[in-house]
Amino acid sequence: MNKKQSIAFITDVLSYRAGFIKQVIEQANYFSKLGYDVTVFTSHYDAKKCFPEIKKNFKIKSLNYKIRFPLLAPLENRFIKKNKMQSLIREERKQYEIFIIHGDPYFILSKFLISCFIEAKIVWHINDIPYSFDILLRRESSLLNKIAGPLLRMIDKYYINYLNNITTLNEVNKKSIKVLFGKKSTVVNTGVDKFFVQTKLKKRVIDHNKVITLSVGAFSTNRRYEDIIKAISILNNSSKTTRFLLRIIGYQGTTPTYYKYLVKLVDELKLNEYVTFINSATNDELKKEYYNADIFIQSTEHIGWTIPAMEAMISGNPVIITNSCGLNERLRDGVDAFIVKSRSPEQIKDKIQLLINNDSIYKRISMTGRKTILDNFMWGSYCVKYKQQVKNFR
Repeated sequence: MNKKQSIAFITDVLSYRAGFIKQVIEQANYFSKLGYDVTVFTSHYDAKKCFPEIKKNFKIKSLNYKIRFPLLAPLENRFIKKNKMQSLIREERKQYEIFIIHGDPYFILSKFLISCFIEAKIVWHINDIPYSFDILLRRESSLLNKIAGPLLRMIDKYYINYLNNITTLNEVNKKSIKVLFGKKSTVVNTGVDKFFVQTKLKKRVIDHNKVITLSVGAFSTNRRYEDIIKAISILNNSSKTTRFLLRIIGYQGTTPTYYKYLVKLVDELKLNEYVTFINSATNDELKKEYYNADIFIQSTEHIGWTIPAMEAMISGNPVIITNSCGLNERLRDGVDAFIVKSRSPEQIKDKIQLLINNDSIYKRISMTGRKTILDNFMWGSYCVKYKQQVKNFR
């Protein structure tokens, strides 16, 4: 590279631990190592909570802005935060060659960026379909969303029309982007950190009197943790000898009402001694959780990918995922992992029983899944592929 190019990433928050946040950090670090001058613009940054163990070899510019009124967040995002972010980018007085916008809501900067940075490549990376459109796919919504949804989608589509360079994580998203926005997109599967590779692999559930299941991810309704909780309830009610435990690790502030619903559900099902909620964990703590777990479960619905499932797999855990998480497109059911239908506690229960009752299946799923992830989904290869796609954009 003869001239040091400037690249900017724009994301909503860098204030807790989550897969999509780690994706931004890994990308920014990678481009920085290649010699780019990298700046990450964000609504809010918390150095103590946002993967402090990962050195960030780039500049971070934050609005230090938190949503004040959660019910009005859609309007705050599209007007107040949008205008503040435009001002923050202008203040840098720099001519960026590339902008990579991660997710929701800053795709609404499209018109501003195209008009102010005429020569720049503007890329919108979609992990999950924006919420205002996702509720159409799920065919469910609150009264507020039914009222405000059409207006928000009209505003959003206005700005999305300016975007031609779109990347996403899976083929289902790609089809949805075409249907919802009339836009083409490029699929680039995400990566995982080799840090989570365990040197000593478990080959079976050692203690059949106690089975530890684990799930990881920031709390949002698309996580569908209730399906795992219900499966654990069925198992404990039907077994006289085995205690089935569930540990859920994830930032609970994403959707506080959803977290409260889950706490209430656990109480109603009399599972308080069986289900543990953990708000955050360092990489070291998370690695230990993966090692101590017998089975990892991800019950997500309509999400772009599931990085924690890959972390669990390279830790040697047999994994149960749904057919609606992105990663399911690249794994073989019954070979790399067990793939169940979303919203299916009974299927989750059945796969848990199969794993704990059949040592050879437990070992095979663990070993094959681990190899598949190690061979195909490391952060380095993901970043190389992503850079190549960006290079090909107009």
